[in-house]
This record gives sequence, C-alpha cells and structure tokens, in this order.
Amino acid sequence: MWDSPSKVEWSKFKAGLKGYLQMTNDSDPVWEDIKIKLLTGGTGDHDNAVTLSAFEKILYWFGPLKGEDGETILTRIPRFYKTNGFHFLVVLPSATAVQMLSKESPGAFIDRLNEGGSCPIREAPWTLSVRGNKGVNHHRIIIDNGVISVKNDSFQVKKPSKNLFDLVAQLQTQYPNDFSSPQPPPQRGGILY
Repeated sequence: MWDSPSKVEWSKFKAGLKGYLQMTNDSDPVWEDIKIKLLTGGTGDHDNAVTLSAFEKILYWFGPLKGEDGETILTRIPRFYKTNGFHFLVVLPSATAVQMLSKESPGAFIDRLNEGGSCPIREAPWTLSVRGNKGVNHHRIIIDNGVISVKNDSFQVKKPSKNLFDLVAQLQTQYPNDFSSPQPPPQRGGILY
C-alpha cells in the first residue's frame, strides 16, 4: 500500500527528478512542458503540486525515466514533439483528430496520446488515427512486456518494435491504406488548442 503523499510541490519534484537523472541543466524548455502536463493535466487548473496520477500518465506516455539506450524522459519528450505525425503537446481528442484528418488525403495520420477513456493508458498509451479511403480509423498502440504494437483485429504489424518511432516507420511501409503522410505537429500556441 502506498503510504507516501499523493502529491508533491513542483520544485521538490523537479529537484528529485534532476537528481535521479543526474542532470544539472534546468533551463531546458522541456522542463516547462513537463511542468504544464504534470500540474494541469491539460485542464489549466493547478495548485503547483505534482500528483501521483499525473506522474503515472507521464511515465506511460513518455517513459521510462531512463532507457536501456541511455536516453532519458527529458531527451525523449522533445523527439516526440518534433516528429511529424506525433501530436503529443496536448491530449488530442478523437473528434479533433477526425476533424483534422477528414480534410486530408488517404494515408494521412496522427499519433496522439490516449485519453484513457475506453482503454486504460497503462494498456495503450497512444492512439494512431489514420485517414483511410472510407474515413478515419483509430488504432490503439499497446505495450506488452516492453514491446510496442498495434491493437487491431484486421491489421497486425510484422515485427513489434521496442520504441514508438520504429513502429511508425514500420507502419509507413506496411499499413494497408498507404499510411504515409504524417501531419505536422501544431506549433506552440497553434490554432487547434
């Protein structure tokens, strides 16, 4: 049973994370992104404290804190933000994904954070939304024993991946609807949000 506090002040959390990751730089813009996600959960409301549940979501979406390859969560998050097709600055609802993709040609796709509605974040942290010939299809991206794959009865990836970037590259050659056109991530302060 968890007997520690369920939330901690941001400055203490940041100091602890910096110590664990053995970092000295706290002027990197990724700190502000993490702070916003952890403190507000996308709602805009916060009391300058990080909750256990918010930190859990961050770990499912962007973890682990330290990877086997030496990459940390603070170097991984900017890779997500800068990669076309990856919309991870905010939780992008499925209706917004459909609205964005319905204007595009078949093959356009968005990879976005799972909201945790019908499928828990711990089972499927991300959702792949793809514009097909007959509309937009949504596929959960799952992690099972450290292997990333697509949860879909009609399509299976040939080789499950160890990271989301490799999975997307593989899908671009295997997806049955010519999955090939990543939609650029919105700029900060973009019109979608």
